[in-house]
Amino acid sequence: MATSKSAIVDLWVPADSPAKINYDYVDATFPVQKNDIGVIFTAVDGNTNVVTKDYFDIMWEVDSLIKSLSIEHNSATYTYTDLCYKDTANNCEVTGATAFWSADKTTYDTAMTNHGNDPLPSLAITTYPLTNNPVVYNPDGFGGAMTYDGSNFLLTAESMKVTWWLTNPDACVDDYDCAELTFMTKFQDEMEKFVESKKATVAMNYITTRSLDDALAEAIGADIPLVGAAYLVMIIVCCCSLGRGVMDGCGRSSIALAGGGVMTVFLSTLAGFGISAACGAWFTSLHSLLPFILLGIGVDDMFVIVNAFMMTRESLDLEDRVAIACRNAGVPILYTSLTDFVAFLLGSTSSLKGISSFCVYAAVAVLFDFFLQVTMFVSIMVMDERRRQANLSDCLCCIPLSKEGVEKREKHRFSTVQTEEFYNKPKEQGVGKVSTVYEFFELYATKVSKFAIPILVCFAGMFAVGIWGSSEATEGFDANKLVLDSSHFRSYNTMNKDYKMSTFESMAPVFIYVKDIPYHEAAYQVKVLDLTETATNLEYSSGPSTVWLKDFLTYLATQGDICSGSCDYSSTGVDVDESVFNTKLAAFLAESDYMKYSSDLSLNSNGGISASRTMLWHDKIDGVKQQVNAMEEIVKLCDSYTGFGAKVPFADSWIYVYVYQFVIFFSELMTNFGLVLVAVLIVSPIVLKQPIATLLLIVTVAMIDTELVGMIHIYGDNVNSFTGLGLIMAVGLVVDYNAHIIHAFFSNDPELDRQDRLRLTMKQMGKSVALGGLTSLIGLLPLAGSQCEVFRVFFKMTLAIIILGMLHGLIFMPALLVTLPIPTPPALIVSHKKYRGEEVGGVEVPKSPTSYRQGTFREEDDKDNNQL
Repeated sequence: MATSKSAIVDLWVPADSPAKINYDYVDATFPVQKNDIGVIFTAVDGNTNVVTKDYFDIMWEVDSLIKSLSIEHNSATYTYTDLCYKDTANNCEVTGATAFWSADKTTYDTAMTNHGNDPLPSLAITTYPLTNNPVVYNPDGFGGAMTYDGSNFLLTAESMKVTWWLTNPDACVDDYDCAELTFMTKFQDEMEKFVESKKATVAMNYITTRSLDDALAEAIGADIPLVGAAYLVMIIVCCCSLGRGVMDGCGRSSIALAGGGVMTVFLSTLAGFGISAACGAWFTSLHSLLPFILLGIGVDDMFVIVNAFMMTRESLDLEDRVAIACRNAGVPILYTSLTDFVAFLLGSTSSLKGISSFCVYAAVAVLFDFFLQVTMFVSIMVMDERRRQANLSDCLCCIPLSKEGVEKREKHRFSTVQTEEFYNKPKEQGVGKVSTVYEFFELYATKVSKFAIPILVCFAGMFAVGIWGSSEATEGFDANKLVLDSSHFRSYNTMNKDYKMSTFESMAPVFIYVKDIPYHEAAYQVKVLDLTETATNLEYSSGPSTVWLKDFLTYLATQGDICSGSCDYSSTGVDVDESVFNTKLAAFLAESDYMKYSSDLSLNSNGGISASRTMLWHDKIDGVKQQVNAMEEIVKLCDSYTGFGAKVPFADSWIYVYVYQFVIFFSELMTNFGLVLVAVLIVSPIVLKQPIATLLLIVTVAMIDTELVGMIHIYGDNVNSFTGLGLIMAVGLVVDYNAHIIHAFFSNDPELDRQDRLRLTMKQMGKSVALGGLTSLIGLLPLAGSQCEVFRVFFKMTLAIIILGMLHGLIFMPALLVTLPIPTPPALIVSHKKYRGEEVGGVEVPKSPTSYRQGTFREEDDKDNNQL
């Protein structure tokens, strides 16, 4: 069974990175003690002010809803009071707008009565009545456009927010089996109904700690209908274009052949998913994209095989025709399949598990697709051809057709002359008219030969635009793109950002961790204080800092057994016996004013400190560049700080696991880019046997990948770890479109001039490449209707991959091949001379009875074959 993964920190942060190592240490040593339930309220019907009694009344309705909930978990009943996180006074902790009335509805009702239903007097305070903490209107409780009176007290705001806090026991973290998570699920269900009932009065969005994981899990299966739609569309398109399609009528169509071919792709996808899952590879929501990519790859191979089969002489035995078709088509599809497989296999070595797991599934599926194409699909093609020769109806193969079908089939039979024209002896230019797709591509090659230089200039300009777009592309990551558009997680975060109530874009808490030092020694105490003070003066960091040590040193100064007079240890520290230090620390944390520091200390079994942390803030982090700078700035400070001997302090913030991917982004992007080129470099020399051909393919893939990154900027999207995945994904389609053209060009008679070789190449492979690309493009269209933005982004990126791949394969590569004076390897010349029965080294070689390209097995088979 597949291990489904949705946590971003597991998928998009390298396991061996400092950010992940520090994250895991903090998670184990300073576990998060609280889960949250948050709700944002905004006005509707053009009203821009929520600071009125009507909106506060609705806020208290939500408060009552939460406090009235009860759930059953493991045969026990829990209420909100049982699960809420309690402060030092044993009150359930609630932050946000309700704090102005001590999070108590009765206090609110009394205030409204006393103030004539006007909430503003209750907001005109400097400290919250329950906690005595300073009032912070934004982002703690209110957001959007806000106005104040002459005393700087709040008058109006566009939104308000309240957060109810629940406990976070180990069971929630370790095995996701705790009453708190069950409570959140029930809240989400009830809140969905409540939001619907109030939508005419107020706009509300909500979130819980489990919302992201729930939303990611929901996104995995939401687009399964689109996969079905893509297969249906692909079957329809293949029915119309594979072989002769429906040109000879529905009874003589290729529905069974097309359906069987798409079925092989489906089975290879199932095999890739099943085997990869059985081997323990992770499964994520992004794996829903694989069927679309595999459809494109598989359909391309189908067209190459069928096209090669159709170009054989129908006077030959069916077994001979299949052998010839497999020999002609097998090499190019083996080449492209191997390239795809190696590219994905190398991609599976990525340090990002999200990319590596995707590549594992893709590599296995591509391998199975090749095996099924050359076995199962070829068998289906043989069965379909026998049905056609027996003049039986397509699909309803027991129903015979009229004699007219035999006449139509005879009309389209290939003769020796036609086969020669396909592989060795092109017609004189300008002879005949364009009556078939093959002749169209032959004429097209002639036109490309005439305008090759202007074409190459245009593509050079396209490449320059790609370089410009790549240099202008901005980095960014938005978790909202990973979830469904309708997800409450996305709606809440969007509103939180729009009304400037999110700390991610403006400021975020950061902690400095110091572990395994003798805290009872004054020298180390001073170093902790100095490091914190230095950090607050950095460019992207600031206070106020929360330092437990300051208050503890002040506390020690009041202890008569430590200080005999008037003492001030706040700047000098104080040397205390370790056992006394531990005893005083326990007493310090037991006092109500200092209980809050318990979460900043990790104590050992003796009551001593094994690790501690102090908090300050990152500010001016309204972009990825600033966020990276803020992280690197404080990390550099900690790494270079020498006051703790061999013990190195470190800094960590909840945003680092999101930001770190951009620290490694360029190297990861270049690595993935290089893996694609390495895959081409490994496979190409084995198959193409022409160094210049390998070089041309590598250059083309490099150009397309550069242009793809530039397209991201043109689309208006950000580049991130998904971009690296897209570059690897691109090789599966880009190589196919170009490799078939290159392979055919270098397989044709080397003694022909470049123009004639190109005419033969386009006549042989133009139809396969064009139809393969167009069907992939059409089959991809259902993805545009995805409910998840990341899939729509991939739709745009894959759309660019297909279009760029076809443009380079059908226009740029032919122009390049016909322009470059490419020398022919001696081995290839000898091979063709042997085939023609010419002298090799002064010795006449008998003509080969079996033609690799033409398939002339028996000349007598042509005696009754009419030419067109």
